[in-house]
Formats: sequence, structure tokens, C-alpha cells
Amino acid sequence: MNWKSVPVFGAVLFSCALSPQEPATEALEIGVADSSCGLWTIEPECSDGTYLPTNGISLYYEEHGQGEPLLLLHGGAGSAENFNLMLPGLAKYYRVITPDSRAQGRSTDDDKPLSYLQMVEDMIALLDALDIGSAYVGGWSDGAAIAMHMAIYHPKRVRALLLTPVDLSSDGLSDLFWEETKQMQFPEKLETWWRERSRPTEEDMSGISVPTLFVIGENEQYVKLDHISWQYKLIPDAEVVWIPDADHILPAYPDAVNGAFLSFLKEQR
Repeated sequence: MNWKSVPVFGAVLFSCALSPQEPATEALEIGVADSSCGLWTIEPECSDGTYLPTNGISLYYEEHGQGEPLLLLHGGAGSAENFNLMLPGLAKYYRVITPDSRAQGRSTDDDKPLSYLQMVEDMIALLDALDIGSAYVGGWSDGAAIAMHMAIYHPKRVRALLLTPVDLSSDGLSDLFWEETKQMQFPEKLETWWRERSRPTEEDMSGISVPTLFVIGENEQYVKLDHISWQYKLIPDAEVVWIPDADHILPAYPDAVNGAFLSFLKEQR
């Protein structure tokens, strides 16, 4: 494992109704954020995407920038808007694709229980529809779990993994997470999935063969650190970057996280 540390610039404080800091002019120029675009609740004026009918649902997604494809997957109960602060910096260099996972954001749902395999197949269908053979795949929180499972189930479709702390099973979540979940009133289907899902096997994890980066806030509060270390110790040659003073809400630290992502991706070219 390789260990690095990246300074945080312009850290943003978040409440439960996450609000971004004043966006940079660059964000306005490429049409990915303005002062009304939050990172948690969906604002209609910020939605500028497409719906893909697939696997029994309508999957919402957006595309920003040009270049090699970078698929970014949002956190649980979130949407593509979770990446509004990160998009300007990433879309300068990559074709960034940000979908809303099924049963979340603007994507619809069916009557099947949620599963990693189903969510992975949704993302593979999206890559197929966009005629993308393989992509860099990044994710925040639950999105990182989907990304990781993409590398397990469809390794040839993933060029590299960009992961933030992710709970792969309910025992990986802290007591604070479960306490706050009671107050947040998340959809019952999501909570059921969070409680009942099982983590990949050690064989699955050690079989991930694509270049992998973990970006972790030093003040991570929702995912247990031993659960995180279990992940990066099993994935061969995984690199780890610690973000000083950052917590679980890493999209709130776009300069530091983008810096880590872009530096790692440059190494893969």
C-alpha cells in the first residue's frame, strides 16, 4: 500500500441539508453548478440530464466535459448533484458521467429488493448505451461500494477505482450513523438494504486487479476505520490518501479530493 497526505483547501461545513460554498466562476461557465445547486436535495434548475430505460427502470444520468470516461457514483439516498462542487475540476480533463442510482434521485425503481449486483448491471447498461467499453469508476460512500462491485463482477469494464470510505455491510457502520439515520427518515427500502447487505468475500476483494485509490477523511465518522482498512489491505497495491480535517462528506472538499483523483489518474495513463 502507498500512503499519501493531501492538504484541504476551502473546506465546507455541512449540515444534514448539505449546502455548498459559493461556486467558482468555472462552475458557472460549464453549466454544472450555480448558487441554487445543493449537494443533497435535487433542485429542478440543476437537472440537465437524460433518462435511459433499462432493467425495468428509468435511469437518470448527466454528462459533463470531454475526454476519457469517468463514471462517478453518488452516496446513499443522494443523487448526481452530490458531485456539483467536484464536477468543474474533473470535467476539465474527463468525460464525467454522473447517474442517479435506482430508487434514488431522479431514477425510478421497481418492486425488486435492492442489491449490488442489480445496481452494477444498471451501470453496465449505461456504459453500453453510451458505447463505452471501459471507464474509470469513482464513488462516494454507497457509490464506492457499487464501483467496487463493478470491478468484482465486470473487471474488464473498469480501468481504475477511485473510492471514498464505504460500508460494505451493516457492521461496518458506526453507532453515530445509525443514530442519525433515525432522525433523517430515509426510505425504508434503502434502510432495509443497508441493514441486510453482506460484504464481499476476502477472495472477491483480493481478486480486484485494477489500480485502486482510497481517499479517506481523517475525521471519518460514519464508517469504522477497521472496516476501511480491511478493504484497502485486501485489494492488491491499493493506494491510500488521507485528507486532513475532512470527514465522511468528502464531496465538500473538492480541491483536495479532485487533486487526489487527478494525480492518481495521471499515473494510470
